[in-house]
Amino acid sequence: MIKERKVRFGISVPESLARRLNSLARAMGSDRSKVVNDALREYIHDHIHYLVPHECKGVMVFIGRADRANILSVLDDFNDIVKCYNRINSEGVCIDTIIVSGSSERIVELHRTLGETFKCSIRYVPVAYDIEGGEGSGCL
Repeated sequence: MIKERKVRFGISVPESLARRLNSLARAMGSDRSKVVNDALREYIHDHIHYLVPHECKGVMVFIGRADRANILSVLDDFNDIVKCYNRINSEGVCIDTIIVSGSSERIVELHRTLGETFKCSIRYVPVAYDIEGGEGSGCL
């Protein structure tokens, strides 16, 4: 593996987040730089569809209390990319999963629409993508 040149830059985070980062690094037997590097790599991997137009397959997961009928009405506008929708309700907590496949631009649009409409955090996990003709497994 080729060793890539490192770039140093400063960031500002809330003190409580810095404490949790330090605790996590210690618990993992690592250092802050490695933990932040791994977190950034994963975040960029999960959001590659915002950077490069491509065909993509993945899973969107969000947890909230949005009414199922309202979610279905949004998903109906994205029936070209939504392949499967499932809701699990466990002890008053709703976990919604959406399997998507299609253009990254439409996946971005769905991601934003769900977040803005239901004011919830949505995780997108790519399963496979095709950037510039090269298949990917979802791993960068």
